Amino acid sequence: TLKVVGSAAAGYDHIDVALLRERGVQVSNTPGLLGPAVAELSIALLLEVSRRTLEGYKAIVENKWTSGHPTWLTGPGLSGKTIGIIGLGANGFNIAKRIKGFEIGRLLYNDLSELSEKAKQVDGEFVPKDVLFKESDVVFLGVPLTNLTRNLVNKQVFQTMKNTSILINTARGEVINQDDLVEALQKNTIYGAGLDVMYPEPLPSDHILTKLPNCVLTPHIGSATIEAREAMTVLAAKNILNALTGQDLLTPIP
Repeated sequence: TLKVVGSAAAGYDHIDVALLRERGVQVSNTPGLLGPAVAELSIALLLEVSRRTLEGYKAIVENKWTSGHPTWLTGPGLSGKTIGIIGLGANGFNIAKRIKGFEIGRLLYNDLSELSEKAKQVDGEFVPKDVLFKESDVVFLGVPLTNLTRNLVNKQVFQTMKNTSILINTARGEVINQDDLVEALQKNTIYGAGLDVMYPEPLPSDHILTKLPNCVLTPHIGSATIEAREAMTVLAAKNILNALTGQDLLTPIP
């Protein structure tokens, strides 16, 4: 008889929690351990998009290195720019702490409510979502997938963003309307996007997103540091052992 499901992940939109509870099965996840790893990848994606590193790599391996042209492979820098973060939870907060090191101009954030104490630590400014999308040069998504966040970023939002802006998603693929994103990238409505999450997953190798030069993709590896994965595995195992020995779960899914 199934007694417990211990997920080694923070998000749990892939689990039918209600059904498991109906059947008396305990469910746990591993929150609070992924933030630094996800933040590192988020910023890596930003730099890959803004500094066009994959295009540069392809230029070398395809023997297309044309030195001397002053605008070849140029992209936007980060110093003095306005950074927006949707969701100042563990991942968003860790992104904020790290992006400050690039001597940015403003740090805007939006969440379900104003998080004054946390925001003070990163000089964050709470603004409505529409203001954040309109004024940001870079937007990071750090929200879970819920009925409120599904298709949060859609055609209407893209039309309000700067055509020089970059969108980074290490949250969940369906937070973005993917068809609208493709259109925005093709029409240069925004400068570019970096995605660690998309749909479906795995993404077919012939998907249109894989063909766009202003889109960088990674295969949902936000938590894939050795340290984070080890910590997640240990916590998942402890939750399972607790359930099997009649103890409380350390991190039950709320």
